[in-house]
Amino acid sequence: MFHWDNVGATSLRFEQQASDGVGPEPALHALMDACAVPLVVHDYSRAAILGNATLVRHGCNYYLLTAAHLFDHSPRCGNWLVPARDGGALLSLEGAVVRRPVDAMRRLDLALIDLRHVQALARLLHGRHALPLESVATPHSAGARDTVYAVSGFPAAWSQFERGWLAAKRLTVLTRRARQACQRARHDRVYDYGRVALASSGQWIHTPALEGMSGAGIWALTPGADGRHHARLAAVQSAFLHSRYLRGHDAVAALALLLDGEPTTH
Repeated sequence: MFHWDNVGATSLRFEQQASDGVGPEPALHALMDACAVPLVVHDYSRAAILGNATLVRHGCNYYLLTAAHLFDHSPRCGNWLVPARDGGALLSLEGAVVRRPVDAMRRLDLALIDLRHVQALARLLHGRHALPLESVATPHSAGARDTVYAVSGFPAAWSQFERGWLAAKRLTVLTRRARQACQRARHDRVYDYGRVALASSGQWIHTPALEGMSGAGIWALTPGADGRHHARLAAVQSAFLHSRYLRGHDAVAALALLLDGEPTTH
């Protein structure tokens, strides 16, 4: 049996944001932590970070919203694990059904993992908060260059497997929409990702590679009348180019997968 060990968290922000005072508050970190689910793959002897997902619901059904390309060459869902929030056990996704884009939607790098037939569903949900898919799938503001976005997940570079335990550290990147964004499709979203960033420790560090962050939620942070920031899930991370950008797909497109997605059992 494999186990999960969350060994902490670090937030990074880039130079142009270093003095603006905008960042996730403890309540936002708690929300993202309750929704964000790391995806782990194993070969019966070792386990590793494969990607990330966001727990969502539609009606009474629960799903993991993630990046479709994770399924291109991955083993079946029976070899996929997610950590329980209590005790650190890694739970099997055996029985999950994946809905991926079909036909004209093929370039959309989004997928929904249907959890209805996962035996460990009750334990997976315990201590977590599922976002209603209808509320997270809101249109992305085209002119929101000044909006701060938080990308939160577990990069593979910040994880280590030893003696049945997979230890991993959460990374939250505060970024903005890229000024010269090259969008490939209507739901494509591009954000800044520099080589050096200011860590929550107050030190400037080299940013890590984002392998393993695919599928992580990209959250729009907006100030409210109460003076606190509020988070809405805006997109799902799908790719990055170090020193230049990270790329995602608008979460609004996930609803279409419930109607037109291709269900496959992994």
